[in-house]
Amino acid sequence: MTAIKVLLGKSWLLFIVIVAASGLGGGAYAAWTASLHVEGTIQTGNVAVVWDMQEENEFVGILDPQTGELVDRPIPPDKDVTVCTSDLEPGQTATTVNFQVLNSYPSYTCQINLGGLVTGSVPVHVSNIQRRALDGTGADILDSEMNLNVVLTRKVEVADGVFRCDLGNPVGDGTQLHRGDRFCAIIDVHMTEEAQQEHNYTGSLWIDLIQWNFTGGQ
Repeated sequence: MTAIKVLLGKSWLLFIVIVAASGLGGGAYAAWTASLHVEGTIQTGNVAVVWDMQEENEFVGILDPQTGELVDRPIPPDKDVTVCTSDLEPGQTATTVNFQVLNSYPSYTCQINLGGLVTGSVPVHVSNIQRRALDGTGADILDSEMNLNVVLTRKVEVADGVFRCDLGNPVGDGTQLHRGDRFCAIIDVHMTEEAQQEHNYTGSLWIDLIQWNFTGGQ
């Protein structure tokens, strides 16, 4: 009986060793696999707006002797002593327009009408407008010696290729402008009664536009 028990014990041990060896051997074989892939390209658009039209108008406040008030009127031809110009030529486009006013005086207004065109592929809206006016020493004289104001409106086509500024359709924060949309910036450069003689002034205006889905977008 003792001899038989010993033999069975050895056989069981041998079985365990064989199973373990078989399991380890199976891990050395490669499995067949298949893969799926997704590939593509991404192209971003752009935010771009240009000035594409400009014209200048001039007004002056003339004292009404009956009321004692200044009334804005067109400048008579024989009093047309001030030069108001901007440098955007017909057919040009630019992101910056320079203007110049020579021989100005109190109550004089140079009105510069600029046409804007959205050329970028991403819709935008106006996010910020900044104004600055300085005298020759760099002192801030905005709304004291000089006013610099802007009104933004839609620009609509009234005839084939003829556009006008629609004063009843303002462009404000959140107004969406898409590629091909046009708008007007009506800028008034006005010298107040505080304007000094023989002074040099500089005025700057920034109009920032941002992609449609950021602050204020609709």
